[in-house]
Amino acid sequence: MLIKSMAALSKREKGVFYLCAAIIACALLYNFIFEPVAKKWVKANKEIQIKRMILTKNIRAVKNRKKVFSEYEVYADRVKRKGSDEKEIAKIFREIESAARNNHVRILNMKPVSFTDKSGEKEGYKKLAVEVECEAQMFSLVQFIYNIQTCSQILKVKQIKLKAKEMNSNIIRSTLSIGKVLILS
Repeated sequence: MLIKSMAALSKREKGVFYLCAAIIACALLYNFIFEPVAKKWVKANKEIQIKRMILTKNIRAVKNRKKVFSEYEVYADRVKRKGSDEKEIAKIFREIESAARNNHVRILNMKPVSFTDKSGEKEGYKKLAVEVECEAQMFSLVQFIYNIQTCSQILKVKQIKLKAKEMNSNIIRSTLSIGKVLILS
């Protein structure tokens, strides 16, 4: 039936029909074959680039492995848990008291802060914290905080609250939250 209809068409109409059929065939090929393949190709190239970047980063890490482990050994001894929590808190208190004596800081109160967050224990670490109330002149307090931050215990001052002891006084009363992370294994 289609062949009989084609035979009835003039030469010009047949040319327009074949041109339309070719355009439709090209559009179908493009939409259902070429474009999906090109999208998959681009997606695959992006994934390859991401994998190459990760691989390059990992190769760099493997090359620096000895350096990382040697640095780890230097710090690991300072942060490994060597006793109970009470003994570790006592070490922190000794370090803070030593820094306070060296910097002419008067400690008013020191107390451990209990943690209810146990999320780090699954990953092999534990957070300890103490709260210290003290008073000193500003320069001495700054030196005290610096010495705590750079001590062998690897302590971190997490929060500082400052207020003047009295009006027109150069002595500052402060409350410091000091923390330490211990490796459990």
